[in-house]
Amino acid sequence: MQYTGACQCGAGTFSIDECTPDHSWPTSRPLWYEPHINCTACANQFEIEQRSGDFVLVEKTRLEEQEQKRHAARTALEAAEGHASVIEVKKIAAGLLDNAGSVSAAHRLATQHNLDDSTIGTFRRHWRGGEVFMRGLRLSALKSAFTWVGVDSKDFDQLIEEYRRLDEDATRPPQAFAAPFHRLKRNRF
Repeated sequence: MQYTGACQCGAGTFSIDECTPDHSWPTSRPLWYEPHINCTACANQFEIEQRSGDFVLVEKTRLEEQEQKRHAARTALEAAEGHASVIEVKKIAAGLLDNAGSVSAAHRLATQHNLDDSTIGTFRRHWRGGEVFMRGLRLSALKSAFTWVGVDSKDFDQLIEEYRRLDEDATRPPQAFAAPFHRLKRNRF
Protein backbone atom coordinates (compact mmCIF):
# COMPACT_ATOMS: atom_id res chain seq x y z
CA MET A 1 0.00 0.00 0.00
CA GLN A 2 1.47 3.31 -1.13
CA TYR A 3 -1.20 5.63 0.25
CA THR A 4 -4.49 5.68 2.17
CA GLY A 5 -6.35 8.85 3.01
CA ALA A 6 -9.79 10.34 3.45
CA CYS A 7 -11.89 10.78 0.34
CA GLN A 8 -13.30 14.09 -0.89
CA CYS A 9 -16.58 13.84 1.04
CA GLY A 10 -15.03 12.22 4.11
CA ALA A 11 -17.31 9.15 4.12
CA GLY A 12 -14.66 6.77 2.70
CA THR A 13 -11.05 6.60 1.60
CA PHE A 14 -8.75 6.86 -1.37
CA SER A 15 -6.04 4.23 -1.58
CA ILE A 16 -3.14 3.65 -3.93
CA ASP A 17 -1.52 0.24 -4.19
CA GLU A 18 2.08 -0.11 -5.32
CA CYS A 19 2.20 -3.16 -7.59
CA THR A 20 4.98 -5.32 -8.97
CA PRO A 21 4.82 -8.33 -11.31
CA ASP A 22 4.29 -11.74 -9.75
CA HIS A 23 7.19 -13.17 -11.76
CA SER A 24 10.91 -12.50 -12.06
CA TRP A 25 11.08 -11.87 -15.80
CA PRO A 26 12.20 -8.41 -16.87
CA THR A 27 9.35 -6.11 -17.83
CA SER A 28 9.09 -2.59 -19.19
CA ARG A 29 7.08 -1.57 -16.13
CA PRO A 30 8.53 -3.27 -13.04
CA LEU A 31 6.39 -1.05 -10.80
CA TRP A 32 2.97 0.54 -11.23
CA TYR A 33 0.24 2.04 -9.10
CA GLU A 34 -3.45 1.15 -8.88
CA PRO A 35 -5.66 3.83 -7.33
CA HIS A 36 -8.98 2.96 -5.66
CA ILE A 37 -11.92 5.05 -4.50
CA ASN A 38 -13.48 3.34 -1.48
CA CYS A 39 -16.55 5.55 -1.27
CA THR A 40 -19.72 5.14 -3.32
CA ALA A 41 -20.51 8.87 -3.47
CA CYS A 42 -17.00 9.83 -4.60
CA ALA A 43 -16.72 6.85 -6.98
CA ASN A 44 -19.87 8.06 -8.75
CA GLN A 45 -18.44 11.55 -9.17
CA PHE A 46 -14.67 11.11 -9.66
CA GLU A 47 -11.91 8.99 -11.11
CA ILE A 48 -8.31 9.04 -9.98
CA GLU A 49 -5.67 9.74 -12.62
CA GLN A 50 -1.93 9.46 -12.28
CA ARG A 51 -0.10 12.32 -13.94
CA SER A 52 3.62 11.65 -13.63
CA GLY A 53 4.13 11.34 -9.88
CA ASP A 54 0.89 13.10 -8.91
CA PHE A 55 -2.50 11.53 -8.27
CA VAL A 56 -5.43 13.82 -8.98
CA LEU A 57 -9.20 13.60 -8.96
CA VAL A 58 -10.97 14.21 -12.24
CA GLU A 59 -14.71 14.62 -12.41
CA LYS A 60 -16.41 11.96 -14.53
CA THR A 61 -18.31 14.65 -16.41
CA ARG A 62 -14.97 16.12 -17.55
CA LEU A 63 -13.82 12.67 -18.67
CA GLU A 64 -17.04 12.26 -20.66
CA GLU A 65 -16.45 15.67 -22.26
CA GLN A 66 -12.91 14.56 -23.12
CA GLU A 67 -14.24 11.41 -24.79
CA GLN A 68 -16.67 13.54 -26.81
CA LYS A 69 -13.72 15.70 -27.92
CA ARG A 70 -11.80 12.58 -28.96
CA HIS A 71 -14.82 11.39 -30.92
CA ALA A 72 -15.10 14.79 -32.66
CA ALA A 73 -11.41 14.62 -33.59
CA ARG A 74 -11.79 11.08 -34.97
CA THR A 75 -14.84 12.18 -36.96
CA ALA A 76 -12.90 15.15 -38.41
CA LEU A 77 -10.01 12.83 -39.34
CA GLU A 78 -12.39 10.41 -41.05
CA ALA A 79 -13.98 13.33 -42.93
CA ALA A 80 -10.55 14.49 -44.10
CA GLU A 81 -9.47 11.00 -45.15
CA GLY A 82 -12.76 10.39 -46.95
CA HIS A 83 -12.83 13.72 -48.78
CA ALA A 84 -13.09 13.39 -52.56
CA SER A 85 -9.82 15.26 -53.18
CA VAL A 86 -7.92 12.93 -50.83
CA ILE A 87 -9.33 9.86 -52.54
CA GLU A 88 -8.39 11.32 -55.93
CA VAL A 89 -4.83 12.15 -54.82
CA LYS A 90 -4.32 8.70 -53.31
CA LYS A 91 -5.56 7.04 -56.50
CA ILE A 92 -3.30 9.14 -58.77
CA ALA A 93 -0.24 8.70 -56.51
CA ALA A 94 -0.85 4.94 -56.20
CA GLY A 95 -0.91 4.68 -59.99
CA LEU A 96 2.32 6.66 -60.29
CA LEU A 97 4.04 4.45 -57.73
CA ASP A 98 2.77 1.24 -59.35
CA ASN A 99 4.00 2.44 -62.75
CA ALA A 100 7.46 3.36 -61.44
CA GLY A 101 8.93 0.17 -62.91
CA SER A 102 10.43 -1.37 -59.78
CA VAL A 103 10.16 -1.28 -56.02
CA SER A 104 13.41 0.72 -55.89
CA ALA A 105 11.98 3.28 -58.30
CA ALA A 106 8.76 3.49 -56.24
CA HIS A 107 10.90 4.06 -53.13
CA ARG A 108 12.84 6.83 -54.87
CA LEU A 109 9.60 8.51 -55.91
CA ALA A 110 8.07 8.19 -52.45
CA THR A 111 11.22 9.56 -50.82
CA GLN A 112 11.68 12.34 -53.38
CA HIS A 113 8.13 13.58 -52.78
CA ASN A 114 8.31 13.29 -48.97
CA LEU A 115 5.80 10.45 -48.74
CA ASP A 116 8.22 8.06 -47.04
CA ASP A 117 11.45 8.27 -45.09
CA SER A 118 12.21 4.59 -44.57
CA THR A 119 15.23 2.72 -45.85
CA ILE A 120 14.99 0.79 -49.09
CA GLY A 121 15.07 -2.48 -47.13
CA THR A 122 12.14 -1.47 -44.93
CA PHE A 123 10.26 -0.15 -47.95
CA ARG A 124 10.77 -3.46 -49.81
CA ARG A 125 9.59 -5.53 -46.84
CA HIS A 126 6.38 -3.52 -46.54
CA TRP A 127 5.69 -2.85 -50.23
CA ARG A 128 2.34 -4.33 -51.26
CA GLY A 129 1.62 -1.95 -54.12
CA GLY A 130 0.78 1.71 -54.53
CA GLU A 131 -2.81 1.45 -53.29
CA VAL A 132 -1.79 -0.20 -50.00
CA PHE A 133 1.08 2.26 -49.57
CA MET A 134 -1.20 5.26 -50.08
CA ARG A 135 -3.86 3.80 -47.78
CA GLY A 136 -1.30 3.69 -44.95
CA LEU A 137 0.17 7.11 -45.71
CA ARG A 138 0.59 9.37 -42.70
CA LEU A 139 -1.66 12.38 -42.61
CA SER A 140 1.36 14.69 -42.45
CA ALA A 141 2.60 13.29 -45.80
CA LEU A 142 -0.70 13.81 -47.63
CA LYS A 143 0.06 17.50 -48.23
CA SER A 144 3.17 16.43 -50.14
CA ALA A 145 1.08 14.00 -52.18
CA PHE A 146 -1.24 16.85 -53.19
CA THR A 147 1.74 18.89 -54.36
CA TRP A 148 3.26 15.91 -56.20
CA VAL A 149 0.17 15.07 -58.24
CA GLY A 150 -0.80 18.71 -58.80
CA VAL A 151 -4.21 18.73 -57.12
CA ASP A 152 -5.40 21.85 -55.27
CA SER A 153 -5.27 21.19 -51.53
CA LYS A 154 -7.33 24.16 -50.28
CA ASP A 155 -10.27 22.04 -49.08
CA PHE A 156 -7.92 19.45 -47.61
CA ASP A 157 -5.96 22.14 -45.75
CA GLN A 158 -9.14 23.40 -44.09
CA LEU A 159 -10.16 19.89 -43.06
CA ILE A 160 -6.72 19.17 -41.63
CA GLU A 161 -6.64 22.44 -39.70
CA GLU A 162 -10.00 21.57 -38.17
CA TYR A 163 -8.76 18.08 -37.28
CA ARG A 164 -5.52 19.41 -35.72
CA ARG A 165 -7.44 21.95 -33.65
CA LEU A 166 -9.86 19.28 -32.39
CA ASP A 167 -7.07 16.76 -31.80
CA GLU A 168 -5.01 19.25 -29.81
CA ASP A 169 -8.03 19.96 -27.62
CA ALA A 170 -8.80 16.23 -27.27
CA THR A 171 -5.27 15.25 -26.23
CA ARG A 172 -5.03 17.88 -23.50
CA PRO A 173 -5.76 16.12 -20.18
CA PRO A 174 -9.00 17.17 -18.50
CA GLN A 175 -8.71 19.67 -15.69
CA ALA A 176 -8.16 18.16 -12.27
CA PHE A 177 -10.84 18.78 -9.65
CA ALA A 178 -8.29 20.04 -7.13
CA ALA A 179 -4.59 20.00 -6.40
CA PRO A 180 -2.98 16.54 -6.30
CA PHE A 181 -4.08 14.63 -3.21
CA HIS A 182 -0.94 12.47 -3.24
CA ARG A 183 2.57 12.80 -4.66
CA LEU A 184 4.99 9.96 -5.00
CA LYS A 185 8.02 10.55 -2.85
CA ARG A 186 10.25 9.87 -5.81
CA ASN A 187 9.01 10.00 -9.38
CA ARG A 188 10.02 6.62 -10.76
CA PHE A 189 8.94 7.32 -14.33
